Amino acid sequence: MILSNKIKVFFCSILAFLLLPIAVWAAPASSLYFEPKTIQSSVNKNFSLKLKINPGTNRVSAIELYLEFDANRLRLNSITPSSAFGIVLQPANIDNNQGKASVVLGAPPTAPVSSISDLVNLSFTTKTAGQTNISIPQQTEVVAINETGNVIVSYGQPALITISGSSLPVTPTPAVSFTPWPSLRPSSNPSFSPVVSVLPKPSPKSEETETGLFPNLKRYVQSYQKRETTEPEKDRSALPIFEFIKGIFSALGNFFKNLFK
Repeated sequence: MILSNKIKVFFCSILAFLLLPIAVWAAPASSLYFEPKTIQSSVNKNFSLKLKINPGTNRVSAIELYLEFDANRLRLNSITPSSAFGIVLQPANIDNNQGKASVVLGAPPTAPVSSISDLVNLSFTTKTAGQTNISIPQQTEVVAINETGNVIVSYGQPALITISGSSLPVTPTPAVSFTPWPSLRPSSNPSFSPVVSVLPKPSPKSEETETGLFPNLKRYVQSYQKRETTEPEKDRSALPIFEFIKGIFSALGNFFKNLFK
């Protein structure tokens, strides 16, 4: 009976020893979380957010990380690996139009992560006011040494981002209306309305109102010419010279007389 009990104990010990690695290999224990969990910011400001890992009992060797965020409120500027996951197996791919990003990182083969460590540092810029989340979708996978498959047991709560302030509205530039200049191009059928101005005919000055030297000379010459036409041809040569001189002096006298009135 005593031997029988010893045999039972022996076989139970062997079974426990054989099942122990299976129990260890089948124990996903890693958790992901953001630090800080909430952020207060304002429009058009930058902020940083850390993603950390608690491996629990796992010895983490690599992570395939995916992120999701609201592209209307946030812009992801960069994903910076921590020193614990300094091997970049696939560079960061950031899509700020869809609000998605991904990166694949590895730990050094001789130094798997077995304690709480930083995974990546995320740099964001706020765009519009309001509340939004940054989350880790279940596409993300963590692998560990002596483990098969994904060892994540918790993807953590999404980081809550509160953005204050108001987005400045874009003021449209008022349309400028121009008043066109009148066309200088002549019309194809121009119509003209000529304006006829009638100039008044100047009233002739009577010889009685004319004064001065030249009207008197004019009268004297006219009287002399009249006399020439009425007198016989033979008498024209007999016209005394003193009569012509007399007429000149008479005209000059009238001129000065009118000048000094």
